[in-house]
Amino acid sequence: MARQNAGLSNLTDEAYLLKRKLADRRGHNIVLRNAAELLFALYGPEHPNAGVRLFRVIGTERHAGARYNVEERPRIEGNLPSVITEISNAISSLLRRPSRLVGNQFREEPEYPDFAWLEALLNAIAHRDYGIEGTGTEVHLFDDRMEVTSPGNLVGDLTLEQLLRLERVHRSRNPRIIRVLVDLGLARDQGEGIPRMFAEMADAFLPPPAITSADLGVKVTLRNTLTLNSVDHDFLSRLGGLQIDNTEVRALLYAHRNGSIDNAALRSLSGLDTLSASRLLRGLCDKNLLELHPHGSNSYYTLTSSLMTPVSAKVREFEPEVRELGPEVRESEPEVGELGPEVRELSAHLQERIGQLGQYPRRERVQVIIHEICSQERWITSSEIARYLNFQQGNLTRNYLSPMVESGLLERRFPENLNHPHQAYRAVSSQLTLPLT
Repeated sequence: MARQNAGLSNLTDEAYLLKRKLADRRGHNIVLRNAAELLFALYGPEHPNAGVRLFRVIGTERHAGARYNVEERPRIEGNLPSVITEISNAISSLLRRPSRLVGNQFREEPEYPDFAWLEALLNAIAHRDYGIEGTGTEVHLFDDRMEVTSPGNLVGDLTLEQLLRLERVHRSRNPRIIRVLVDLGLARDQGEGIPRMFAEMADAFLPPPAITSADLGVKVTLRNTLTLNSVDHDFLSRLGGLQIDNTEVRALLYAHRNGSIDNAALRSLSGLDTLSASRLLRGLCDKNLLELHPHGSNSYYTLTSSLMTPVSAKVREFEPEVRELGPEVRESEPEVGELGPEVRELSAHLQERIGQLGQYPRRERVQVIIHEICSQERWITSSEIARYLNFQQGNLTRNYLSPMVESGLLERRFPENLNHPHQAYRAVSSQLTLPLT
C-alpha cells in the first residue's frame, strides 16, 4: 500500500525500502535500518516499548493504595501502522458523546474533536524518541481531560513558544518514519497539524490544548469541558432559529463577550484571511445581527439591539466560569508576599486615563494603558492588571497580554512555563503608541 499511495507501485519492496532510506545495500544483500523494523516487522519490532499504553482514570486525579483508580487497557503493540490503527480504535470506543454546540445547535458529538486527539496521538507515535527504551507512548483518559505523553524532548531547535504561537514548523526526529506514514495515508507532513488542532478545539468551544515539554517527554493535554457558561448559553439560545454556521456563531459570541469585534479579532479567532473575515462580518450585518461602526481601518462591529442583553451591554470583557476552564488555562492570583492581597494604587494620571476608556474602548488605547501599567519597576500579574482595568482575567491574557508579548512589547517572568502559578509581566519597549491591531 505504501508503494501504491506514493506512486511507486512499479518498484519492488526491496527497491522501495532502498529509496526511502530504510535499508542499505551490502553487496548482493540489503540490511534493514531500525526504522524499517519499526514500520514493517510482521510481529512487531524488538524495541521493548514501541507500542502504546492506554489508561482509563476514574476521576480527575490519579490515586494510589486503597483509592487506586487507574484501569490499564491491553497494551497495543506491533509495527507502527498497526499500532496507530488499533490504538485509535481503542480510544474512539472509550470516548463519550455529550451534547455539544455545532453551529448554533446542540447535538451529540465526541468529547474531543476527532482531528485534535488523533493529531496528538499521531505526533506522539511518529515524533517520539525511539532511542529511549525504558518507557513508551502513553494515553491517559481522565473524566475531564486526555493526556498524551511521548518519550523525548522537543526536536532540535524547536521551541514550545513556536508551537504555542501556532507557527507552521517542520521538525521531525524520525523523518524516514514520517515519510512512510505519509505514503500510507496516516500522516501529513505539512506543519499544519498543531494549528489545526488548536482551531478544532476552539471550534468546539473547548479550552486550547496544553503542551508541556521536559526531559522525560512531551505531553499534550486536551480538556473536554466547554468554555461556555450560563450567560453564554442564554445568549446562544437566542440564536437557535438562525441560519448561521459555526464561525459566525463564534464571531457573535466574541462580540457578546467583548462588546465588539473587528476584522483583526475575527482573523485571530477563525484563521480567515482579511477578505474572508470582511465578507463574514458584512454578512452578519446583512442578517441584522451586527452593526458596523465605520472608522476606516479602525472599523468595528457591535451586536444589534435584538441580540443585546443587560449583561452584554455592560460587560466589556467576559471570562467563562472558573470551574469550566480548570487551572491550566488561567493565570494564578498574585504571589502572596510579593503583591499582597490588595491591588497597589496607580498614579492619579493613569487612573484618570483608565476612567476615560469608556464602554467599548479601542484595542490600541487599552494596549497603551497596559504598557504604562507594566512600565513600573516590578513584575505585575494578569489578575492585578485585570482589576485595574475591570476586565476579566482570562480574556485580558488571551486578547491583550499574549499578543503584546509576541510583539516584543511585554515580557513574561517565566517564559518557559506559560501557566506558572506566579506568572507576571513587565514592559520591554519604552514606546507608548503601540503598533498593534
